[in-house]
Amino acid sequence: MEEPPFASVVDPATRTVTVTGGVWGFRDVEELDRAITTASTGLTQSITLDLTRAEFLPSLGIGTLLSLRRRMRLHGADLTVVAAPGTVAHRVLMITGVEVVESDG
Repeated sequence: MEEPPFASVVDPATRTVTVTGGVWGFRDVEELDRAITTASTGLTQSITLDLTRAEFLPSLGIGTLLSLRRRMRLHGADLTVVAAPGTVAHRVLMITGVEVVESDG
């Protein structure tokens, strides 16, 4: 079975970064970091990260999200993470204690 490739789309109107596919490796994590940094205007404005359609989110991805959230909070901004219940991303986020807003999918 072929792994779905990582992709992120930034909606500047809603300041939402939507992830599809999986965060499979370091390059994907770098791209995710860039997308979040861009959407949040250098980590200074709050944004939403939509992981509803993310297929895979390893510890490297979780660590990146936590680091970005911490750095954003230093600027008075926040990173809201959204995932659908029952998805891999939602389960991983819940197990690791990352705050997540549940979506309808």
